[in-house]
Amino acid sequence: MARGVKGLWFVQLLEYGIGFAVASTAAHAQRPAFLVLLALILIANAACVNGPLSAFRITNAVVHRSIGVAIAVGVLLCALFLPLDVNERLTLVAVAGAEAFVSVRFGHGI
Repeated sequence: MARGVKGLWFVQLLEYGIGFAVASTAAHAQRPAFLVLLALILIANAACVNGPLSAFRITNAVVHRSIGVAIAVGVLLCALFLPLDVNERLTLVAVAGAEAFVSVRFGHGI
């Protein structure tokens, strides 16, 4: 079993936590639609990987890791270029940092 796949349950647990945290902040946002969509994407990414906390087992760990990095980059670009208020922008920057850290640190075994 590869080193990155061994701790996949922890990556999934962290991504579920990030997704539900974004969903809870969406309840207090002025325009919650984007944050709700982001929460659904994060939770779906964690639920679709072939791991112990999976719901669907569609993708493998390598695809999951790539999607996680792409989500982090996309969220950071949205935080930089979309017209958002300060709270939404800070939330997106924090989510991008957390998702990038989880994907790179635990996904790549660094």
